[in-house]
Amino acid sequence: MALKRELAARAQQKAKTNSKGSRQQQRQQQQDKEPTYLYIQKYTTGISPAEAILIGGIQPWLLQIVDGKAVLSKEIPLPSSDDDDTNIILRPLPKWSYISKEYEFSSEKEVNDYVERVRG
Repeated sequence: MALKRELAARAQQKAKTNSKGSRQQQRQQQQDKEPTYLYIQKYTTGISPAEAILIGGIQPWLLQIVDGKAVLSKEIPLPSSDDDDTNIILRPLPKWSYISKEYEFSSEKEVNDYVERVRG
């Protein structure tokens, strides 16, 4: 009888230890999946080139030309590889963070007008 109680107590202790371990693993996995925000002026690796622009003088956007059309985004998630679970999201720099003169447009229509001019 004493042996049964001791085995049961050991089993409970092991279950508590495993439970703590799995909670720690779950927390770690959750932290690993939290996105990392990367503020950029220009990005070209693994996606259509993205350039940070300002619209209306203050609203930062990321501009990409996809299939000949302007695509404006507030953020762009980077594709992750099978062996890498990092979650990186690109965001444009705020106006006061530019090192050089920023590209500034009055509206989305003006951006599209420039894209059409470049296309010919």
